[in-house]
Amino acid sequence: MASWKLESLYHTMVNVTDLDHSLQFYESLGFQILSDRRDVDWPDFAADVYGVTSPKARAVLMNHPDDPNGPLLDIIQWLRPKTPAPTPGEVPPRVIAFRVKNIRECAADLKRRGIESFSFVQPPEAMGILGVICARDPDGTLIEFVEIAPGLRVSSIREALSQA
Repeated sequence: MASWKLESLYHTMVNVTDLDHSLQFYESLGFQILSDRRDVDWPDFAADVYGVTSPKARAVLMNHPDDPNGPLLDIIQWLRPKTPAPTPGEVPPRVIAFRVKNIRECAADLKRRGIESFSFVQPPEAMGILGVICARDPDGTLIEFVEIAPGLRVSSIREALSQA
């Protein structure tokens, strides 16, 4: 038997090309800076950790105040090696999904904040998904906002599709 186990999702690293611009975007969604690492000199062992030569970056760890012990967003601008600008449509999308309450108000609020989102989608009721909206952060990462029916941990998409 293993002497270790996974405890929880710790953080998701989001590569960005302009940290300050992206920071404004994630703060507009309600995230707050938990640890500011914009001026940290990276230690030599970071090259071994990330498998790159002499990495250098600016970063912040963010959390959401409504989920203080939840997973963190590690917003990082690689200076060396430099984060390439994304080319939407040429590679599978990078996605971060957030579960929300009141998806329709989420859509209205994104619009009020000037965050362009895709059309609101409401899948068949049997899937347990009350609605989905997607937007892109400043670097093209797809941000998915999804409302799942009360009492469900995940959608019932598999069950709904097998009955179709």
